[in-house]
Amino acid sequence: KTLEVTMELVGPRNIEEVVQVLKREVVRTRGSDMEKGSSYRTMLIQSIHQCAVKFPDIADSVVHVLMDFLNTDGAMDVIVFVRAIVEQYPNLRESVLRKLLVNFGEMQTSAVLHVALWIIGEYCDEDLGLMTEAFEEIQTNMGEPPFAAEREEVKEEEEEQAVAVTKNVVLADGTYATQTTMTEVTKPEEKIVPVLRQHLIDGDVFLGSVTSCALTKLTLRVLAAK
Repeated sequence: KTLEVTMELVGPRNIEEVVQVLKREVVRTRGSDMEKGSSYRTMLIQSIHQCAVKFPDIADSVVHVLMDFLNTDGAMDVIVFVRAIVEQYPNLRESVLRKLLVNFGEMQTSAVLHVALWIIGEYCDEDLGLMTEAFEEIQTNMGEPPFAAEREEVKEEEEEQAVAVTKNVVLADGTYATQTTMTEVTKPEEKIVPVLRQHLIDGDVFLGSVTSCALTKLTLRVLAAK
């Protein structure tokens, strides 16, 4: 209710103060375990979006702050806000796109990745360096083909247990003795799979289509630029 009243009363004289309070509250929800923190964060993001629509001058000061929340529960609201900003304010596109690429690997849900890839494919269209960076970032998060379930080789039960190593040693008195030591098999480190690749491996066909479309657009623009 407080946010609803605030949105009705916000004006040119108090917009900066209101936005500062909203940004501070959004940041506070990230580092605390407050009750219904996710719902509260969503309301704050939506309120900031309304402020940016009414007062374009403050868009630049809030969009980068909100993009740090692309890996949280309110990520969908943030990415929709980002999409609106890059559409309405061409002068902010380059900085927003670069920030989006920095946060790309942190996005968790398929729906957020859909919109992010569409934004990249649609608006990375002028700077050759930015287009190349976008292509490489997507490629890195996709990993190498094939995009099928990666099966691990089944290890023998003896390999998972400690291995006994026996050897002959010479004692101080010159006699021989047998010495047995136990050596544990070192398990390989767990491989971290990027979120985009994991969704593709899990069979998200629509995400695969959006990814292919974004890469195709970037490729054609780079070729045209050269």
